[in-house]
Amino acid sequence: MGTGRASEQGVLFRQGDALQMLQDVSVIAFDKTGTLTMGHPDVVGFEVRETLKRKDVLRLVASIEATSEHPIAGAILRYAESQGAKISNVEDFTAAAGMGAEGIVSGQSVVVGADRFMQKKGIDISSFDQVTTGVDWVGKTTLYAAIDGEIAAAIAVSDPLKPTTASAIASLKASGLQIAMITGDGQSTADAIGAELGIDHIVAGVMPDGKTA
Repeated sequence: MGTGRASEQGVLFRQGDALQMLQDVSVIAFDKTGTLTMGHPDVVGFEVRETLKRKDVLRLVASIEATSEHPIAGAILRYAESQGAKISNVEDFTAAAGMGAEGIVSGQSVVVGADRFMQKKGIDISSFDQVTTGVDWVGKTTLYAAIDGEIAAAIAVSDPLKPTTASAIASLKASGLQIAMITGDGQSTADAIGAELGIDHIVAGVMPDGKTA
């Protein structure tokens, strides 16, 4: 009966033992993007170093992201299109899962990705600390762009929570369960979302292949 009712709600149990084991579960862990959130991110902030032209940086960043299939890449492309940015050809493109991507655009080396990717590349992002820690960026996913080895821009991406997320988590907690969230986002972003939802355990900065572990 339990598996039958679950299937009516779109939940498939491959074997009855799995349903039986649920009575002993005390913690439920969620991935964030596309599970707790809508999974359709949008760019809500694009800050460029004062010495650079915004349209030039946006063109370089969008050109790199045009080669990626990540949802955030799609958000950056939509934003670039809305700003009238043109896409250029990319040479020597490489991507690192959960980190970022890089390539050569119009003869310039362009790196786009998370703070950990910039650190790996030896790029100092501290000049954008005041921007990325501001109230408007709280709870947003932050990416960075570097051109020829120097930080060029910070990008804020928002992926709204699903309308049902808060009530679903509240219901689970009311049943005596603890809730965990595992995300590739930075700690400050994860903490902000976790606080909004009342999540008990937050594990941030996790690479895609490390989430199961």
